[in-house]
Amino acid sequence: TGCMNRLGFMERAASELSRARRSGRPLSLLVMDLDHFKRINDTRGHLGGDAVLADLFPALTDALRAHDLIGRVGGEEFFVLLPETDCPEAEAVAERLRNALEAHAFYFNGTKIRLTASLGCASLRAGDDFDRLIHRADRRLYVAKRAGRNRVVSVDSDPAAEDAVAGETQPGE
Repeated sequence: TGCMNRLGFMERAASELSRARRSGRPLSLLVMDLDHFKRINDTRGHLGGDAVLADLFPALTDALRAHDLIGRVGGEEFFVLLPETDCPEAEAVAERLRNALEAHAFYFNGTKIRLTASLGCASLRAGDDFDRLIHRADRRLYVAKRAGRNRVVSVDSDPAAEDAVAGETQPGE
């Protein structure tokens, strides 16, 4: 895919998390899942899915900044770590990624494949570890999927509704 694998991403993320804690600078995480990717594999075969994945990173390059980190952490799931980025900025980056995928022409065997993504966004808080940050961003991803896919849900978009969906309340959300 041209992006880091899970292990490489997690190693770099640990370093960025440590740096953000030391400096007191913001850090945000996006969890991105390709919508209905299984359908691509089912209709175009795994070679079709592989072709889409191979073209994914080039499709996203212009939407990412030089210091952003992207890693493939599962079949069609990606993490994007945004150093020096607060929640409103992270939401803007997520929208650029979503728009880039929706606008990109993916092709396999001469057939155009439409691809969209759902994204969840969370920003680092005092006392967070990386697992907690992932949990919040992942929770927003599932809110985005349940709301119809091809959208971004930010940690600060509607805290009361998101907490009700997740079944938990976090101070400061």
